[in-house]
Order: sequence, then C-alpha cells, then structure tokens
Amino acid sequence: MRVRPKSGCIHIYTGDGKGKTTAALGLALRASGAGLHVVIYQFFKDGAAGSGEIAACGALESRIDFVVFKQVHPFFEDNLTDKKLKDLKCSVAEGIERARKKMLSGKADMIILDEVLNGVSANLIDEETLLRFLEDKPQRLELILTGRGASPRLIKKADYVTEMKLVSHPYYKGVGPRRGVEY
Repeated sequence: MRVRPKSGCIHIYTGDGKGKTTAALGLALRASGAGLHVVIYQFFKDGAAGSGEIAACGALESRIDFVVFKQVHPFFEDNLTDKKLKDLKCSVAEGIERARKKMLSGKADMIILDEVLNGVSANLIDEETLLRFLEDKPQRLELILTGRGASPRLIKKADYVTEMKLVSHPYYKGVGPRRGVEY
C-alpha cells in the first residue's frame, strides 16, 4: 500500500569516500518496500559495466525506475574535445530537465539524482540550475543527490547531509573495481 509522506526532505550524500550511491540505493529499497514509487537518474556512469544496482532495481521494476544516461565523466575521458564537452553538457542538461518533468508530474515519491554533484563540481551543470531544481521540489517528494564536492549553497538547502570520508580503499593497493561491491 502506497502511503506518501506528508513532507519530503532533501538528502545529500557527498565526499571522497565510497558509499554515496549505495546509501541512496538503500533509501530507494526502503521506499520501494513501503510501496513508494522511486525514480533514479544516474549521471556519469556509462551503464556498460553490468552494474549490480541496475540489475537489482530491474527486479523491482514496478516501483523503481532506473534511468542511466550513459555519460562518461570528463575525468575518465582520454580525448575530450570541445565538441564532446559541449555534447556532454547538453546531455546532462537534458537529463536534469527530464528529472524536473518527472518531479513536477507528481508521479514519483522519491527521486535520486545519482552523481549529479560531480556534474556541478566539474562545471557540467550550472549550480543555479540545480538550486532552482531544489526550489521547485514538491512538498511531498523525497529528493536525494549524490556525488563529490557538494557546495555550501547546496548543503544549506538540504535537510540531511552525509559526508563519506575516504580513510582506506583497496584501489590504493592495486585492487580494481569488483562486481557486486564497487559496481
């Protein structure tokens, strides 16, 4: 049974540590279990690695919609031309607009903008655009933003802010990403 919350909050998961997307997906799972409709917009993940979260959410298809924009963050792009950068900015802007339309439609109880903060810190998303998005949030919607480098202005708008801090990671010991753990 779908029982919508009376008021939704804004959550930010930021920092250089592992777990931002994982925390957001944990909220999605909890919300889905409570009968809420969740929409996840995933920025800067190419979707080609066989992501475990995409497969898991597919099993909950009736309550969790997963939208992957298949963009590669410029940090991971070897040959970033001006055209590729312009195309990436357009793609991200289209993704934000798509999420805004879904948000304003009232058809989602929770929206997750996964890795969107990376777009702001890399100047691929205008911070003002994201601040307007937060201002337009319907009262009952739960909104989650993840990624590194949340700005003080975005943090000020959030109800929950969690900073993941990197203390140790196997990557620095030469261990690559592991399916089911890092993706």
